[in-house]
Amino acid sequence: MSIWNFLTVDHKFNPIPLRQYFSRLRFAREDARVMHLPLAPLPAVHGEPPSGGEGPVLFAVADFSYFKRFANMFASSAAVSSPQNAVHLHLVGADAAPHIHIDRLPKHFSVTFEPADFSHLNISLKGRYCQCLRFLRLAQFVKATGRSYVAFDIDGLFQKSFANFATDFKGDVGLIERPEYSDLGLRVNAGVVFMRATARAENFMDEATHRMALHVQHAPFIEKLDQRCLAMALKNHSKAVAALDARIYGFEPGQGSFYSAKGPRKNEILQQVFHDLVLAQ
Repeated sequence: MSIWNFLTVDHKFNPIPLRQYFSRLRFAREDARVMHLPLAPLPAVHGEPPSGGEGPVLFAVADFSYFKRFANMFASSAAVSSPQNAVHLHLVGADAAPHIHIDRLPKHFSVTFEPADFSHLNISLKGRYCQCLRFLRLAQFVKATGRSYVAFDIDGLFQKSFANFATDFKGDVGLIERPEYSDLGLRVNAGVVFMRATARAENFMDEATHRMALHVQHAPFIEKLDQRCLAMALKNHSKAVAALDARIYGFEPGQGSFYSAKGPRKNEILQQVFHDLVLAQ
């Protein structure tokens, strides 16, 4: 799907009001309805929202495959490098609370989950859906808890503290901007996104997630859909957004406050850095 098709779909469907499906976070104490993608509203969330801790909540969303592979490294590295922060993981596509081993359990740690039917989505579309859901749920959690959050790729490691992040950073929304790229899908790095509990941040994320929801509902999922929609929202809400230092996201071990490996040796490299950063301590 080309960028022109993306813009055509965005223009055609953007006026359609879908916020009633996605604006409110509903917690369930009983079994929730399974969401048969892509034509149903989001189901209720099981589990408890984050509580306690200082600074913003460190937040990630994953399907069960990524959860099993990376949740331990994500949470344990946060416990070592940023122990003051609450850590919250949201699992997509589960009917029961997950059982995972965490080597270094954060003091303030919580998990929520929701059911989802991915049977008709291939691996690429499933991944793009979860990437977009991260921001749909992020906006809901921020509004429901009244706290600041930093949303991350779950396949990464914390190398520095985020305890004072919300105090040191002055924007309502924080994005790693890359204006040198002409491709909308590259103008924002969605691996680290900050959101404060303010009206301006909510308005920004409303537009971004509204776009994401429309494309998921009505069109093939273009590559980097989440980053394209964040970049589109940035055009209309520039006053709410402040640029994050691009160096916060490291592509090499030891670089950045948060590090994520890329390439075919990704798992091997992350495991080695995790051993040196967490297990060897």
